[in-house]
Parts: sequence; C-alpha cells; structure tokens
Amino acid sequence: MEAYAKLRRNVPNAPELWLVGPQPPPEAMRLIQKHRLTETVRLQGPRKPAELPRIYQSALCFVLSSDEEGLGIVLLEAMACGLPVVSTACGGSETAIEHDRTGFLVPVGDAKALSDAMGRLIASPSLCERLGQEARKVALERFSVGEAARVFLEKYERALSAAQRFNRG
Repeated sequence: MEAYAKLRRNVPNAPELWLVGPQPPPEAMRLIQKHRLTETVRLQGPRKPAELPRIYQSALCFVLSSDEEGLGIVLLEAMACGLPVVSTACGGSETAIEHDRTGFLVPVGDAKALSDAMGRLIASPSLCERLGQEARKVALERFSVGEAARVFLEKYERALSAAQRFNRG
C-alpha cells in the first residue's frame, strides 16, 4: 500500500489497484484508509480460475510485493497473459522474471523502488508492451504444461535407463 500511495502522489491518474483474493489483513486495510486510497483500491475478493485471464488481460501490469514467495502460479498466469510483472526479489519470482526483459525486480521492503517500477510502466506504453510480450514468450517457453512435461519425461527416461543398466550389470 505504501508503494501504491507513493505512485498515486507522483502519478495522480495512475490506474486503480485491484486486489484479487481473500480480504487483505487489517494492517493493509488501515493503510488504505490512512493514504486515502478507498476510491482507487478495488477489493475484488476471491475469483474462480476461469475468471482470472480476463482480469489479467484488462490490467496494465501485475504487481507482487511479497517478503518471501515460492514460484507462484499467479506470476506465471500474469506473464502468460502478456503482462509485465513488477515483483520484489523474494525468491521464486527471481526464477521467472528477468529484470528489464519481462518486468522489474525490486528489493523486498523498498516501497519507493516498487512505486518507481510501476511508474515506469505507466509512463511508457511501449515499454509495457515490450516487457509484456517478452513475459508471455518466457512463460510459454519455460513454464508451459508442455515444457514441464518434457522436462519430467526426460528425467524419467534417464532414471529408467539408469535402472536398466543397473539391472543388467
């Protein structure tokens, strides 16, 4: 909320912030009130998986501000929908996001850096488009079901081959 509040101060016409999922914790709700963001932060509540692509495709970017995170499927879904991602460098996001290629990675807890990264995307539709296209390309090349299956099958075949050699020897 601190990053979005900074963004709104620097870019008053910044897009609304949609929060999809369970009700934010009380601390986040207090920050929304404190920074007078009730008119621009939209609590969407939990959504069915089938509804998410439409939400992603109507967004300018996807923002993840976690302190610690594994490789979240939400990142990959957003990237597959062609969204540039702004995320804290909190673990799993660093596996999927290539800084300045598919989005931006910022330090954990750095509200200014998070705000600045969102501001860069708002200020440059061409940058937003380029990063979104690259994000989709990376998501499909590295994280699609077909790619995951290929990697799994290669490992399975190597294990099977090793087991066969072991049984012969």
